[in-house]
Amino acid sequence: MQQEELNLEIEEKALVEALHQEELNVEIEEKSLVEALQQEELNVEIEEKHCSATGRIECGNRREALVEALQQEELNVEIEEKALFEDLQQEELNVEIEEKALVEALQHEELNVEIEEKALVEALQQEELNVKIEEKALVEVLQQEELNVKIEEKALVEVL
Repeated sequence: MQQEELNLEIEEKALVEALHQEELNVEIEEKSLVEALQQEELNVEIEEKHCSATGRIECGNRREALVEALQQEELNVEIEEKALFEDLQQEELNVEIEEKALVEALQHEELNVEIEEKALVEALQQEELNVKIEEKALVEVLQQEELNVKIEEKALVEVL
């Protein structure tokens, strides 16, 4: 029983640690996406400055393409963040479900132990009762034997 509880505690701690690691991974991924987005924004600014300095027409078209690419990158980051958040929520839900299952398993195990203990106590009480009955029967047999001996002695004394 104690080993089962210890195993359940260890498994729960492992799940919590895995969830914590998953949260850290999500944070790292988000930071990485934010840094990539910032770098892309920086690249667009550099390109815009270059185009402004040179004044070329193709720069305008290129700037529009870069702005569109930046907007698409921002959208991709939002989608990725949403997916990571949903994954994290699902992982937390899975941990909660597993913790609940572990608690139920532990409760079931405790109930089985209680039933087993009760059955053992009842068996012991029955055994004690059987011993008392047997002792009483042996005492009665012994008393009957003693009575028989006394009767025999009396009969022998009368014969003599």
